[in-house]
Amino acid sequence: MKIIISENIINEALKASEFRPLMKISRELAMERINQVWPRLEAQADSKNRSADKKKESGDRLYFNLEKSEEEEFETPSKDKIISYLNQANYEVVDFKEGLVRKKGDKNIIKIGKVLTMLSKSDPEAKNLLNTYNNEKSVMALDEPDDYVMVISRHPYDIGGMSTDRVWRSCMNLRDGEERQYVPIDIKKGTIISYLLNKNDLNIKNPISKISIKPFISVSNKKDVLYGIEQESVKYGRQHEAYVKKLINVLDIAQKEKTGIFKRDKKLYSDNIEREFIANLSKEDVEKFKSKIKEFRDGLTLEKTIEKYYWVLKANIQDAIIGEDRNLLVWYDGLWKNGYWMNGLWKNGVWKNGTWKNGEWENGTWGDGKWEFGMWDDGIWKGGTWKNGYWMNGVWENGIWEKGTWNNGIWKKGVWENGTWVDGTWKVGTWKGGKIWDWDADEYVESPQPPK
Repeated sequence: MKIIISENIINEALKASEFRPLMKISRELAMERINQVWPRLEAQADSKNRSADKKKESGDRLYFNLEKSEEEEFETPSKDKIISYLNQANYEVVDFKEGLVRKKGDKNIIKIGKVLTMLSKSDPEAKNLLNTYNNEKSVMALDEPDDYVMVISRHPYDIGGMSTDRVWRSCMNLRDGEERQYVPIDIKKGTIISYLLNKNDLNIKNPISKISIKPFISVSNKKDVLYGIEQESVKYGRQHEAYVKKLINVLDIAQKEKTGIFKRDKKLYSDNIEREFIANLSKEDVEKFKSKIKEFRDGLTLEKTIEKYYWVLKANIQDAIIGEDRNLLVWYDGLWKNGYWMNGLWKNGVWKNGTWKNGEWENGTWGDGKWEFGMWDDGIWKGGTWKNGYWMNGVWENGIWEKGTWNNGIWKKGVWENGTWVDGTWKVGTWKGGKIWDWDADEYVESPQPPK
């Protein structure tokens, strides 16, 4: 496929009053970082635009040919989250592509949008999901082109306009985004941007998807930077597996000689959980982790574990038995003494202390620490702070519950700050307010009293 590219960056989405301030931002640090990876990205590109100064050898946009991926299933970035929420609200999805659901045990078919609209009257999460669903649905309605092009850009215009006048909506919208103050910081600190384009839209008027590429700083050398993405799927725009794979592969090839542990620049807004990258595992890292682990199951190699679950290096682990299931880290047994858990499935064992970021808890004993998000399916909670998440079953012996959804179990003692209670037994504790499911009204209602 031959790509014909205009010579200059053409301002399409941003107004002049929005664009000019972005061009005045100092980019000394940004270019110092970007230049570490740009020549190797450029070497892989199929085409590039010329810069405004035609004497320069290259421009600010690099284009990569991309074949259409055959996608059998209708996907949006928030599909699983929407289905999970509806399931918790007692609805089952009949056809996500057509937007059809029904109440569990009922034959009547209802539109997803109608259900989320109804639930949003009493739950802000439903309102957010409704907005997300409507935005993503409009993106998915685009005609599918025969050929795609991936572009990587370092130009302030393309970075600044990542969420303004696009078919998606995000907090980085320059006009009304909640986190729009971070856009100039992205430009200053060296963020670059990638878009998936129709082959006839090389000036990025109507991009199909976008992924931000952030600088991650070496913990041992602050001048050494590794560029990475914070999600392995498209969060803004149309899901396209080949696009994500192409971007990851291009970045990997460009940085194959990088080694060490890299942390995201803390000044940048994180769209996801805080991430770190381990590039090209050193023998020291492997040995450090090996000394903590007693046994592996299901053929999960040590190197693969560190590559996929790099955050476990920070944990203080004793006699652990771990493995892999459903592409998740599985904790089979052992003692977790300290550290943070970012994703995976906990089947059994004892948690002493640390921070739980995301994952599924199946059984075991929680000693102390902070639970930020995830699903609790059974076990004993002895102490700590529950920040947010979904509790399915188990025994709460003591601790502080700040926010989340309780969906069955026994509450023995503790402090409840806020949240949603579906079912279960309340024995003793301090209730400071929350919502309780009213089966007669078929909705959550505020209750000044704990569940009885």
